Amino acid sequence: MSTLIDKVAQNKLRRYGFWSLRIPGALGVHHVYDGPGEGDLPPVVLLHGFGSGSTHMVRLIGLLRPHVRRIIVPDLLGHGQSDAAPEDASNRAVSQALFDVLEELLDEPALVFGNSLGGMMGLRFAVDRPRSVKGLVVCSPAGAPLNPHLHAEMLRRFRPQNVEEARVLVDLAFAGKAPLPKLAARNLHQRLMRPSVQRLLDNLLPSDLFTPEELSRLAAPGQLLWGASERLLFPEQLAFFQAHLPTHCPVLRPEGYGHVAYFENAVDLAARIVAFGRALHARAAA
Repeated sequence: MSTLIDKVAQNKLRRYGFWSLRIPGALGVHHVYDGPGEGDLPPVVLLHGFGSGSTHMVRLIGLLRPHVRRIIVPDLLGHGQSDAAPEDASNRAVSQALFDVLEELLDEPALVFGNSLGGMMGLRFAVDRPRSVKGLVVCSPAGAPLNPHLHAEMLRRFRPQNVEEARVLVDLAFAGKAPLPKLAARNLHQRLMRPSVQRLLDNLLPSDLFTPEELSRLAAPGQLLWGASERLLFPEQLAFFQAHLPTHCPVLRPEGYGHVAYFENAVDLAARIVAFGRALHARAAA
């Protein structure tokens, strides 16, 4: 299901010289955009959130290209042009299938950025495949455990039954006023209610969420950005990451950031990713 926005983004990525790849994996075929940068920083992997897709990263891609050697942007299983995951596939299995594909593509450790569900996968990629991750920046990651009441409310939020409920979700996601909110709500409702997307929620198990011990194994340097205007996720999730992430992955609270900084704050976010990559490069050269 491609929208006009997707098609415009696809055309822009082709002009940037990106390849549209279809890579078989353990649970199905992953669609991946893979293209050259113009800079000297390591490759960057960009991981989108729940109900989103690789084309939604196009503005961030354009801002990062002058600084990095390569950019890899997959569609998660069930999203974009990737296959749907098998009906009984756990979220952890879906993550591991993606990690296999990323390791097949990468020829050196990468900087990894992820938002929301992509932030959760980015963190887990860094924990489970440390040799593939040079550094990590995540925005409002999912994956923190919640009590049963809040967990049920989180699932309900991501199951809008109509466009009106999707509009509430859009309003919660942005720190400011969402652009074209009615169109955004209709598009979001269509994306979220795809069976291949909802199946990921259906199969979300407590064992798929992070434990303090898992986060303690994070070796790569990182930053967790949790916007001062984040309203879609819960304060209890932020508190979990603040309590259990190691000190080399500080939690920062940028002003003006909501849940979708790669839409709303792309210039500032790209500058943060580049500055983080430059700091890692200088540290390695020292």
